[in-house]
Amino acid sequence: MDVRRRPAGGGGRRPHPPSEPASRRGPARAASSRRRPDPPLDIFGDEAAALAAIEELHGERPLAAIVTALDVAVPFTARAARMLGLPGLSEETSFAVRDKREMRRRLEQAGLNTPRLRGPVRP
Repeated sequence: MDVRRRPAGGGGRRPHPPSEPASRRGPARAASSRRRPDPPLDIFGDEAAALAAIEELHGERPLAAIVTALDVAVPFTARAARMLGLPGLSEETSFAVRDKREMRRRLEQAGLNTPRLRGPVRP
């Protein structure tokens, strides 16, 4: 296990002095000393360009995985992972996990208990 320690003498980030204006304490100052982040990928408007950008990044710095926190981006993430040969969901499964009825059908088919669904109640 790789455990990195801070140098003796408190080599971590120093708190900003209270006299320093808030405008100099915010993320803009911290970001200015780092490499600028890449612009967000347009995975819905230009999927081909987004996949090409990910492939280029993977060529420069090999990725171990691609993940998303956005439910709507699960199918794109599955395609990108497959394109790079990384572990991930199949495209078919990526659509199923976004469909509650299909996901419950698959869980029941696998012998797992799931809550029953009720359709809309009409007045």
